[in-house]
Amino acid sequence: MKIVLKSINDLIPHEEIEYDRMKNILVSMLKVGYIFKPIIVDKVKNVIIDGHHRFHALKMLGFKQVPVVEADYGEDIKFINSWMHVSNDVNASENPKRFFNELLHSVKHGTSEVYVKFDDDIYRVGVDQIDFYLTMKEFTINKNPLSMLYKLPSNKDVCFSYNTCIIMPKLHEQDVYKVTSENIVLPPRTTYHVTHLKSIKRIIPLHVLKAF
Repeated sequence: MKIVLKSINDLIPHEEIEYDRMKNILVSMLKVGYIFKPIIVDKVKNVIIDGHHRFHALKMLGFKQVPVVEADYGEDIKFINSWMHVSNDVNASENPKRFFNELLHSVKHGTSEVYVKFDDDIYRVGVDQIDFYLTMKEFTINKNPLSMLYKLPSNKDVCFSYNTCIIMPKLHEQDVYKVTSENIVLPPRTTYHVTHLKSIKRIIPLHVLKAF
C-alpha cells in the first residue's frame, strides 16, 4: 500500500485527543527523529480513520505535510468497532455506575445498543449513537468517571468476564461523514476501525516533512 504526503490542512479529524497520549507521541517523535506509522485517511473525504494523536502531534510541531495511507471504506475497512470500559475492581464501579445511569437518562433513544454490566446487574439500552457521544462529551467536561476503568476494543465475550463492563455504541461510515460535515468532533477514541492498514510501518524521517 502506497504512502503519500498530504497537506496537513487537508485532513479532517472527527475525534478529540487525549492530551497526555499526544504529548508522549510528540516527545517520542522528537527523540527518535521520525514517524513510523502513517495516518490512515478515508480516500473520499480525507477524514482521519486512524492517527488522530499523530496528526495533532505533527501539527503542534509545525509540519505542513503528513504521511498518509488512503483507505476505502468498502474495501479496506473490515468494520467500525466501538470501545468498552471494563474492571474487576469492585471499588471502581460505583462512580461509573451512577454517572452512566445519569448519562443514559439524558440520551435520545435510538437503534444502537449500549451493553452494561455492573456485577449481576446486566442490561442493554437503545440509543442514538451520535447523541450518545455528544451527551457524554458534555458530561465529562470536568471529570470522566469512566477513566477509572480499562478501555479495550468492544468484545461481548470478553466484556461479560468482568465485574464491570460498558460496551459503547458503534458508529457507521455514514455517521463519521455526518459529524465531519457538521463540524462535530467526537470524544477521544470513539471509533475503532478494524483494518489491515494499521499494520503498515515505515520509518519516515521528520526532516522530509516540510515545517513552517
